[in-house]
Amino acid sequence: MKTVFLLTLLVAAPLAAADFSGTWTLDGDVAGNPVKGSCALKQDGAKISGVCKLEGKADAEAKGEATQDKVVFQHEVEHNGTIYVLEYVGKKASDTELKGDINVRSEGVTGYFTAKKN
Repeated sequence: MKTVFLLTLLVAAPLAAADFSGTWTLDGDVAGNPVKGSCALKQDGAKISGVCKLEGKADAEAKGEATQDKVVFQHEVEHNGTIYVLEYVGKKASDTELKGDINVRSEGVTGYFTAKKN
């Protein structure tokens, strides 16, 4: 009876999101344009917030959410006078590495990124 009860609790309990808090060094590419910089992320439950700084660009507010071992966050970046929103969709490859895609939805282009936790 105890075993059945414990198994029921384990199955019914939602899986907790991995912790994505920390400073992550980004390295990626979107349509031949390098994406290099860092994001200092804070996680509060499923909510992600923080600041991203790409090489040669101003600091940008980041926001998003985490579910289990996946994270989605976005920030704005200015390039040649135009503001773009970069959306990162990543998954933990390990406790110190993320891998995933970068989407620039307004332009219909995608790329990839890896991030290492400092």
